[in-house]
Order: sequence, then structure tokens, then C-alpha cells
Amino acid sequence: MTIQFLRRSTLCFLISGLCLSPRLARGQAWDYPLFQQSHIVDREFELGFAGAGSAGTSFLFQWREGVSSFGQFTFDGGVAGAMPRGHVVGFLGAQYAYQLTRSSADFPFELLGVGGLDYAFGNGETYFRIPLGVSIGHDFRLGSKGIAITPFVNPRISLDVCNICGTRQRGRSEIGVGSDIGANLDLSSHLSVRAAAGFGGSGVISRESTYGMAIAWRPGALTPLSH
Repeated sequence: MTIQFLRRSTLCFLISGLCLSPRLARGQAWDYPLFQQSHIVDREFELGFAGAGSAGTSFLFQWREGVSSFGQFTFDGGVAGAMPRGHVVGFLGAQYAYQLTRSSADFPFELLGVGGLDYAFGNGETYFRIPLGVSIGHDFRLGSKGIAITPFVNPRISLDVCNICGTRQRGRSEIGVGSDIGANLDLSSHLSVRAAAGFGGSGVISRESTYGMAIAWRPGALTPLSH
């Protein structure tokens, strides 16, 4: 009797999990590291991808444009294939970054303040995220040919909002706390590769850890900025 009870209980548990997992997945939207190093650039185009568990795999394009010696805009766009349901989420984003400090003999770290607005849509749902954070790092020059490495950490908070999500299919909002950790490797003055991982978040969008890589090309701005 005991063995039969355990078998039935296990079977009921598995069936319940299969039935509930699609609903639980509705709370997982999209997520990827910001790939934002600790200093601004004149102009940059970046292609990247990131995996975030049940929040899916994101493929993204980023365009960074310097607007002054201290300011920079970033525009994001891409798609995420959310699993296990397999639906596709599109996302757009815009951020403004301001160079708070540059590294010096007295203070070796760069500080870049970053704020923005992210929007995702798909599967009858819409999400908004308003992040605010700072990218902290240091630029290590490795030679005279433009080769450098910049490790960075990007702690942030965000207001995460969805119109319909969760098992009750209601709108929700929540404060998320997270951080990116990564590194940028300049292969030349025009080409870089990046790796980053993101941790934390909120129950509205995603708390999954996310890991990604990107390649960035800097053709140079029409009017180079003086840094």
C-alpha cells in the first residue's frame, strides 16, 4: 500500500508540475547583461547574445553614441526565445550614461552613471523596466596598439512592471536589485569583445542569472569627442 501511495503521489506531482510550469514561465520575460563598460565611447555598434535559463536566450543589437565629452546614449533592440514555452519576446531599450569620474592617480576607478527605459512585448504581454545604476571599472592599457582590458561591475536598481503576468494573470510591479559583472577587451582602437554575467532582478521580469558575450565595432563618430 505504501509503495502504491508513493507511486501515485509521485505521478500526481509530476503531472501537476507539467501543468503548472507554463503558467510559472509567464513571469519570465527576457534578461541580458547591459554590456556597459565604465567609460563612454564616441560611437559603437555591438552584437551579442545571452542565456538566462527559463527567461530564454536573447540576441541583441546595441548602438552607443557619444553626445558630449561626458554623455552617451545607448539604444537596444532584439528578440528573446523564452523557454520552456518557446514563445518569442521582442524588446527595445534606451539609456543615457554620464561619466561621473575618470580614473586618475588619486582615484583609480571610472564611474559611469546609467539610467534608461526598457520595453518588451510578446505572447499577449508587455513589460517595462526603468533601471538606474553605475558602472565601475578601470581601463588597463596593455600596449601601444590599442589593446586594453576593462573589468567592470554594474550594480543597479530598477522598477519592473508588467501588464499581465503570473498565475493570476494580473498586472504587477516590483523593485528589482541586481548587478552585472564583466570585462571588455579592446583588440584594437576599433574592435572589442565583451563577456558579462548578470545576477539578481525581480519576480516580475526575471531573477535568473544571465551570461552573455558580445562583439563591438567602433567606426568613429562624425565629430570625435574630446575625452
